[in-house]
Amino acid sequence: MVTELERRVGSDDLSAFGLIADLSVSQDGRLVYVLDMMSAEVTVWDSSGTFVRRVGGPGEGPGEFRDPIAVSSLDDGGFHVLDGERYIRFAPDGSVVGLHSAPASVSHRGFGLSPTGMTAEGAIIAHPLTAGSIVAGWYGDDPIQDYPLLLLTPGEPEWQIDTLVVVDDRNASLSVRRNDDAVGGVHMNQPFSDSDIATLDPEARTLAVTRRRGVGAGGLQLTKISASVAADTLWSRRIELAPVRLTPDSIQVFVEGVAEAIGAESWPDVTPEAVRRLIRESLFTPEHYPATDHVAHMSNGEVWMRSPEAADSDTLRVWYFVSGEEDPPTRVLLPEAYLPFDRRGDRVWGVSYDEFDVNYVERRRLLAPGGVSG
Repeated sequence: MVTELERRVGSDDLSAFGLIADLSVSQDGRLVYVLDMMSAEVTVWDSSGTFVRRVGGPGEGPGEFRDPIAVSSLDDGGFHVLDGERYIRFAPDGSVVGLHSAPASVSHRGFGLSPTGMTAEGAIIAHPLTAGSIVAGWYGDDPIQDYPLLLLTPGEPEWQIDTLVVVDDRNASLSVRRNDDAVGGVHMNQPFSDSDIATLDPEARTLAVTRRRGVGAGGLQLTKISASVAADTLWSRRIELAPVRLTPDSIQVFVEGVAEAIGAESWPDVTPEAVRRLIRESLFTPEHYPATDHVAHMSNGEVWMRSPEAADSDTLRVWYFVSGEEDPPTRVLLPEAYLPFDRRGDRVWGVSYDEFDVNYVERRRLLAPGGVSG
């Protein structure tokens, strides 16, 4: 299956985006909400790409954002924005109708909580907020290898805390330090990690948990659970994709890029070879690439997974999607610099990047082999 470009939003001065953090499509498919982290605002567009309104802007006032992260459409035609540790709910006309946040007293084993989603009922999904040096075990404790995704339900006198799922997080963080001192270390994501990936569909109120560890080369264990107190397993299945061997060249390209950044910004007094050696010592390098490095949970229930499998063109990437417990994975070729966020019918909404790293919103049509709309 391939795609063709139908609509691009953000290609003129009026609609240019700074840094798109998230986008969401209204449940009737008529509106698209685009969260621009750089301008700290949400712009609303109709499905033809016509500008509708702007909401937000940087500040502390009503409807303004301090640190916007995510946007989600709601059943009533409005939307909410995750702004730092709080959710701001907007009516369809862009007016503010509510603020939601968990009290600062709510924590997990002494760690504060970072929200990642909110249900229509006002329950918040969050994970413990833990410093990279603590995760790495640099203060004498064992490294932290997993974490819970928690459901925080408002109540009187106290909020209820339930565990939805425990996420295997080992090999997720690349932590590099010059010596035994935890101060001055550098933390980033491991590029070839086999840790779990958990993605939320706030509309369907479900979580997709993609387990990549211990399932063999090219293997995945994909589980859908309800984002509710019961955390029921809706379905679970093993998926086999083509295994792709990790090459020394790919490892070297990553090491050189990170070493240049660290040496210039953090450790100017350390030789380049010493920086490269420290990175290699901390780098997780499995025999094969993980079967996927990016998972998108669509509002129609599909789970899309980007594969390291080679495409026939340098400008395309291979993706697969599944929509249930039994259907075989469907292979889709998408542009190299395109991330899908939502699918409605045979249209996919996503974010693309050009050669200058300028980002746009694009609507693409799915085509079956032979160029037929799928």
